[in-house]
Amino acid sequence: MKSPPYTLLLLAAVLAVAYGGAGAAPVTDPAADACIQHLRILHSALAAYEKDHGRLPDQISDLFPKYVGEKSVFHCPADRTPGEPGRDFLHKDPHMPTSYDYEWSSDASNGLPAPLGPFVGGWGSCGHLMHRQMDFFGDQVPVIRCFHHHREYSDDNNVLNLTRSGRIYRGGGIWEDDPGSFAALIDHADRDLQAGVEHFNKGWFIGPIDEYLYGKVFAYGGLEGDPYKSVRPKYVPFADHLVFAAAKLGAGRDREALKIAAKLYNAAGQYQKGLETIGRSIELAAKDGDYSPEHWQRALDDDATVLRDCHEGLGHTGEELAIVALMHGGRPTVDGPMMRLADLHQKVGNSQAAGQWSDLADPSRQMLGNPAPDFALSTPPGQTLSLEQLRRGNKATLIGFFFYGCGPCRAETPHLANIYDTLHAKGLAVVSIDLGDPAEKVQKFADEFALGFPLLVGGAQRDDHRDVFSQYHVTGYPTLFLLDSQGRIVWRHVGFNPDIDEEIRLQLARLGVKSPINPRPRPIHGS
Repeated sequence: MKSPPYTLLLLAAVLAVAYGGAGAAPVTDPAADACIQHLRILHSALAAYEKDHGRLPDQISDLFPKYVGEKSVFHCPADRTPGEPGRDFLHKDPHMPTSYDYEWSSDASNGLPAPLGPFVGGWGSCGHLMHRQMDFFGDQVPVIRCFHHHREYSDDNNVLNLTRSGRIYRGGGIWEDDPGSFAALIDHADRDLQAGVEHFNKGWFIGPIDEYLYGKVFAYGGLEGDPYKSVRPKYVPFADHLVFAAAKLGAGRDREALKIAAKLYNAAGQYQKGLETIGRSIELAAKDGDYSPEHWQRALDDDATVLRDCHEGLGHTGEELAIVALMHGGRPTVDGPMMRLADLHQKVGNSQAAGQWSDLADPSRQMLGNPAPDFALSTPPGQTLSLEQLRRGNKATLIGFFFYGCGPCRAETPHLANIYDTLHAKGLAVVSIDLGDPAEKVQKFADEFALGFPLLVGGAQRDDHRDVFSQYHVTGYPTLFLLDSQGRIVWRHVGFNPDIDEEIRLQLARLGVKSPINPRPRPIHGS
């Protein structure tokens, strides 16, 4: 089968977009629009190949020249190389340079970190693995992906995914975490659960379902900004079916199903149902011996957290306080329970206890108003810079802590660059300290963002209380410290806030470093 000339197919697709009716979306990204047309051509070619051979090709290059006559179809217009998928971890075609990641290749699969169900006959090829993934995610499973419209280390949803049906959707780097994938998984699991417990047990592992849901249902709950908000209506029906089937799922799986259901109820705001359901799970755990000394910590982490969420949602502050105190006793060095204890004591009016727990959870709070610890670290080229040198003659010094692969750090860096550009002549010094990436990576980071201020290699070591990260009690990234002209820490901030630019400028103004009325930020490479 010979495909029509590429130029005619592309012209027809462009005309379809341009004259697609009143509801057609305006063209905003010509490279992405052209890439989508490439993907549509490739889908037609894949369908023709499968019709002729009864299977998909081993490599995407097998489509050339019989099914796709133009090599340019395999090249995304946004790809500035002769043809690379854009990420080191993606599949590279062994026979032809191509911009696209072909997920269904015949290459041997390396498996999955947490498979949602058994794979009969082993992992097999990548194509075999993805075919099995369709049992869990349906038509969300991509055949071809393009990463050339997606900024690396960003949360942009601009990876283009082509599915078996020919549907194209935009998503993040991990397609399994797309809201559509999440919805599909709940639909497929619920369908198989209602088809019968025996059928469900053959196809699904209950534990990995809990792991998969963790960063979606349980991390966001019902909070605003929840990217999975559209999936929430599915939580309660699925939880109801899990509760109904729990007793038939078998030992161990019964309490896992109840625990998942309780979390779903909590995320849907039905805390009383969540409390009753986790209570049943705890009873089964006690009966099965899961609270024996060797299993106690895991049970505490799982069940106490769900129980705490139930009481928090119901406004039972006393019960929540008791549970969090128990969690702290099990892991006395973890800061999460300590922060929650601080919040709860503040809530009941015990400010003194709240302050004590806050200091224990975040020792850097106690650094405010005190001199900043000095340091002497190397730049990527090998020059040594000390805090004393950086501070000398400046009204304020801003110290940032980051690492190369930190997405929030990358989001914050353009703000720091613009603040430095507009204010360093007025007495502001800025320095960022890397967690310990190789010097060449730190230099690459500086070049990528065209930074005018120095980057230093921190080289933090595990359990080394002398390194700069331990001295500043850095536990989250990015972390910022602002020093006055005397070297005292007057402000600190952990994590990235889109409004961080405004907050930093406000703090600097208090130190006499005032921003121009209308600062004009320069463009930052890599932002």
